[in-house]
Amino acid sequence: MTSSSVDRMEIYAELGVPEVWRVQDEQVSFWRRTKRGKYVRNARSRAFPMINSKKLTELLCQRFKRSENQIVRQFVEWLRQEPEREGK
Repeated sequence: MTSSSVDRMEIYAELGVPEVWRVQDEQVSFWRRTKRGKYVRNARSRAFPMINSKKLTELLCQRFKRSENQIVRQFVEWLRQEPEREGK
């Protein structure tokens, strides 16, 4: 996680980066590049549509409370259950 006065989103757009994940105030957000080269915020990742910003933010907030292995196991379990939730 970095902070800078450089407009990185503009640089990413010029490079054609299709999606950017940003963390601001401990909140994850996904930004997709439009055909016009601008980024718009999205609730889900284009690269990993099963991931939403709310769940990823929850997992990141646990990084000081739990081990990395515990967080990864929890994430994998959540991914296994996600298709069941979407089908309901």
